[in-house]
Amino acid sequence: MSRFSIILNAQLTLIVYMALGWLIQRAKLVTDHAAEDLMSLVQWVTLPCLIIESLGREITLEQIFQSKDILLVSAGIMVISHLCGCIAFRNEQDLKRRAVLKLGVLSSNCGGSGLSLLQSTMGAEGVLYANLYAIPSRIASWSVGVSYFIDLPWKKRLQKALLNPSLIAIAVGILLQFWCPELMPGIWDGISKVGKCNNPISMFTVGMVLAQAPKSKTIDVGIIKLALLRLIVIPLTAFGACRLMQTSREVLVSAVLLCGSPSAVISNIIAEQYGGDHELASKCIFITTVCSVFTSVLFFVIS
Repeated sequence: MSRFSIILNAQLTLIVYMALGWLIQRAKLVTDHAAEDLMSLVQWVTLPCLIIESLGREITLEQIFQSKDILLVSAGIMVISHLCGCIAFRNEQDLKRRAVLKLGVLSSNCGGSGLSLLQSTMGAEGVLYANLYAIPSRIASWSVGVSYFIDLPWKKRLQKALLNPSLIAIAVGILLQFWCPELMPGIWDGISKVGKCNNPISMFTVGMVLAQAPKSKTIDVGIIKLALLRLIVIPLTAFGACRLMQTSREVLVSAVLLCGSPSAVISNIIAEQYGGDHELASKCIFITTVCSVFTSVLFFVIS
């Protein structure tokens, strides 16, 4: 199977997960609060297990050396994404809506669909780059992203960012990599299998929230602007940055695909926790995920 087909199939799989979540909720197979419970499950269990499992692989010296490039690109993209969101939605009157749209631009699904794409096309090396790219992304989401909804001192924002389950899982995964490389197979297998549940469960929640949303228009100007920034402008910026930095092709492809990932499911979690419009967040995730089926293939070809 060609890499083109692998990317297309990986994206279509996420859409199937969302569709199943929508059907589950519409058929009343679960309660109206099931989506909130699943969001907590993703945040505290499946995503940390996915991160720990993906970091528990052998890492070469060359990969460690190249890692600085992906970290630099990720940090720079977080700054650019924040500025793009602030400029694009500065005239949005509804504060809850503005917060969700800005967060949708800032936070990409690099640890979900992005990681899956790189795992499918680049194997263990792609997983390493995806997890390293996600470090600045998750810090930004849980510090700057949370500040879109509530006003907190910087110390509190940084504390929330550093103590969120995803970053703790990254630290645990790195420690296991160097100190416990031969973890008992049964324990490692359990962590791996729970981690593999992350994508289905996280996308189920998006479909379930969409199924409960009021029947209003799904696409509006704000969501279109978000999709253009998230899927076109930001990955093109990453492409240009990698060319200027003369990174390896592996880093370039990883950065472009990760930057061009749809809005992250974590934006739904943050919106739910801090009183934002989580229904709008689900719409943003849905629209950008569907559109990314085409844009991710395009960027993979040109990079």
